[in-house]
Amino acid sequence: MDFSHHPEIRDVVLQADSKLSYVPGIAANASTAALYALLAIGHLVWALRTKQTRWGFLLPFAEIHATAGFALRIILRNNQRSSMLIIAAELLVIMPAAGFMAFNYLVYGKLIATVDTAMDSNEGLFRRSRYTLVPSTLAVKALLATAVVAVLIQTGAGGLLSSDKQNMKNLGNTLLLVSVIEQAVSYGIFILIVISSLVLVLRRCSAFSWSYKNPLMMVFVLMLGSSLNVMIRTAFRIIQYSGGRNGKLSTTEYYIIAFDAVVLAAANAHWLAYWPIERLDRLRLPGSVPPSSSFQLGAVKSTSEQSSNPSRY
Repeated sequence: MDFSHHPEIRDVVLQADSKLSYVPGIAANASTAALYALLAIGHLVWALRTKQTRWGFLLPFAEIHATAGFALRIILRNNQRSSMLIIAAELLVIMPAAGFMAFNYLVYGKLIATVDTAMDSNEGLFRRSRYTLVPSTLAVKALLATAVVAVLIQTGAGGLLSSDKQNMKNLGNTLLLVSVIEQAVSYGIFILIVISSLVLVLRRCSAFSWSYKNPLMMVFVLMLGSSLNVMIRTAFRIIQYSGGRNGKLSTTEYYIIAFDAVVLAAANAHWLAYWPIERLDRLRLPGSVPPSSSFQLGAVKSTSEQSSNPSRY
C-alpha cells in the first residue's frame, strides 16, 4: 500500500504564513517522544513502589509532559498557524526541565534527612545538619520556589511566541532567556550546596566510602552526574535564546533534540536502575554518626522494617 501521498507522511514545507520557524521532523520527534514515554513508564513503576514519598511522581509526570510535547510537534506540521497548538507544544517541551530540577532538589533533601536523622529533633525551615552549610530544608524549599518562578515566566512567554507581531515574539524570547538564566543560577547554587555536603560527609561520616555498593555515595554521584547534564542543557538554552527566534539554534531542530531533549533524558535515565527514593528508604543510619563509628553504610534494614519506617522527607 502506497502512503507516499498521505498528508501526514509526505514532505511538508514551511508555509508562507506559518508561525513556526521550521517544520518539525516526524522521525526526530516521534523517537524523542518514545524515549520519554519509556522513561515515564519506568519511573512511574518506581514511583508506585515508593508511593509513600509522593514527590517521586514528579519525575514521570514531567516526562509525560515531554512525551506529549514532542508528539504534539508532529501535529504542528499540518497546523502551522494554530496558536493554541504552538503554545501547548512549546510549553510541554520547555517546562519539564523545571520538574527534573525539582526532583533533584528533593532527592538532596531526602539524602540529608537520611544521613543525619538527628535533624528530626528540630523543627522548622532552619533545621541544621552537621553535613550542610545551610539548612537543607530551607535550601530545598527556596530552590523549589525558583523552579515554580521559572515555570510561571515560561508560561507567560509561551503565549507571546505565537503572536503575529514580531515585537511580541521578541518579548517572549526574552522572557524565556530570563527564565533559563534564573534556572542556571539557582541550579548552579544547588550544585555548590551538594558538593559542600559531599565534602562534609567525607570529613565527618566514617560510614561513607567510595564504593559502588555504598548507596549514599551512589546517590551523590548520580545526582551530580544528572546535574552536569542539566547544566549542559541550560547553557544550550541560554545560547539559543540569546541568538533570537531566527538564530541558527532556534531554527535548526537537530540542536534542540540533541542538546535539550536527549541531554535531559540522559540526566534522568540512570534513575531507572538506581531509584534514589527506594535506595535511601532502605538505609537506616544513626543520627549524627560520630567519626569513630564503625557503622557500615552498606548495611540495610529488612524490607518489613523499612516499610514501617519510611523516610519523612
